Amino acid sequence: MKNFKNYIIRVAFTYVILLPISGCSLIENNNNENTRDLLRAWELATITDETGNTIELFDGEVHTLRFSSERTLGGETACNFYGGDFSAERDGNIRINNILTTEIACEQPNHSPEYLSALGEADEFSVHSGRLVLRYGNAGELIFEERLE
Repeated sequence: MKNFKNYIIRVAFTYVILLPISGCSLIENNNNENTRDLLRAWELATITDETGNTIELFDGEVHTLRFSSERTLGGETACNFYGGDFSAERDGNIRINNILTTEIACEQPNHSPEYLSALGEADEFSVHSGRLVLRYGNAGELIFEERLE
């Protein structure tokens, strides 16, 4: 019964938060290539903490991220879905706010708390050659690879 409840929560979150994001078009009235480049599907490749240490992801650990032209974002952590809103500027500044997440217990080890915390602290971004880098703190980085869907 617990697995069925978790399934229902994940499906409901998908329809309420993530489905509207995936159906949104690119920013049409904004000629800013830099922010338009965010509007892809991303998968976390590397976490570097604020002291510059790389945090190795566990085998099979996947964290995804998708930005929408409606200034919302969403994705999936190892066991949960999340969503929030963002603002991004031409100069590479970014603010990510109001992150909400499902709270399904996760049996496998993962870095979801570290990931979501870093995501909420991100203040700078860059996109180059299919890679998104979100910077936070003194030396922290979330590095994403473009995800083909």
